[in-house]
Amino acid sequence: MCYHNNLLILHIILTSSLLPFPIAFSIIQKYHHCSDTRGSYDAGSNYSQSLKQLVDDLRENTPNTNRYKLNASYAEDPTSRVYGRARCSSDVSKEDCSICLTKAMSRLVKTYCKDSLEAIIGLKYPGANCQFKYSDVDFLRKEKIDEDNVM
Repeated sequence: MCYHNNLLILHIILTSSLLPFPIAFSIIQKYHHCSDTRGSYDAGSNYSQSLKQLVDDLRENTPNTNRYKLNASYAEDPTSRVYGRARCSSDVSKEDCSICLTKAMSRLVKTYCKDSLEAIIGLKYPGANCQFKYSDVDFLRKEKIDEDNVM
């Protein structure tokens, strides 16, 4: 009887101590897409280096911009230019925006679309929604025009 009670108490303690973690750190991936029509790049290529610079810049600077939205492009040489956009929902803290983008970018570039020339991801992190997109084709001007026409 005593042994059964001790096991029950131990089970309750372990279960309740683990309960907050999935809730507190739950990340919901809303969507991701890797373009299979644009081709791929090799690790260590100029495009790979340009993408790394783009990711670093957008991850660091987007949370510090007005409305948490930033466009950028980089090129190690003219044939390796990469264009990107990062954005967070405007009602979040800089810290939550930064965490959400860091997780989104890492998942997209290192896991889901690790050699794709074009990809997009949307993530919901507790307290933040964020999106990251990159491509070897300049989509920034076209999307800006589309946004202006909608408004």
